[in-house]
Amino acid sequence: MKLLIPLFLLTISCSTRDRVKIEPLLEPPPLRVDKIRTDSSKIETRYFEDLNSIREFNELDSFEIIYYKDFYFKTKKIRESGMMIGGDQKGIWTYYDTTGTITKIVDFGKWDRKMHAR
Repeated sequence: MKLLIPLFLLTISCSTRDRVKIEPLLEPPPLRVDKIRTDSSKIETRYFEDLNSIREFNELDSFEIIYYKDFYFKTKKIRESGMMIGGDQKGIWTYYDTTGTITKIVDFGKWDRKMHAR
C-alpha cells in the first residue's frame, strides 16, 4: 500500500504537468517608451507608473551586454542597477531603498569578455 500512494501521486503530477502550461509573468504595457541610439549602444527606457518603476536598458553594440537600471517612478531615485548577459544577471548588482541608500550588493559572477563579444 505504501508503494501505491507515491506511484499514484507521481502519475497525477506527470499527467497534470503535460496539460498545465506554465507561462512567464508578463509585465503590463509601459506608460511610455523612449529609445535613444548612440554611437556605441541602444538605450531603451520604459515607464511603469502602476509598478512604480522606470526601467533603463543600455545595450552595447560590441558585446552581448545590457546595463540595467531601475528607478522608483514617483521619486526618480534608483532602485537597482547591474548588468545582464543573455537575460541573466552577471557581475555586481546594487540594490537601494526609497531614499537612494544602498541596501544590498550581490555578486552574480564574472563574465568572459571574449566569449560575449559580438
